Amino acid sequence: MMDPTSSHLSFDRLPIEARTLFFIYASAALASYSSHPPTPFGLAAELEAAWNENGLCQRDLSDPSRMTRLLKDHFAATTSAQATRPTRSRRHMECGQ
Repeated sequence: MMDPTSSHLSFDRLPIEARTLFFIYASAALASYSSHPPTPFGLAAELEAAWNENGLCQRDLSDPSRMTRLLKDHFAATTSAQATRPTRSRRHMECGQ
């Protein structure tokens, strides 16, 4: 019989306890990026993306250091991508509008 904690479940199918623990790890990871913290809705979307992109399972939550590091890397990449993406006003200036 397969252990349900050792196989990937999509984020939306995770038990609330697992989501809460993942959120706690995200809080620790976000401490490094306090200048532009995501909104609660944005954080939920980021956590879902990180969970599903990495194919995590509930057993992964038993390693707080690994989860915090994974989330720091995820948030750093997201922050970096947003910083290099032209903003609407910058695009208008580049296009001469």
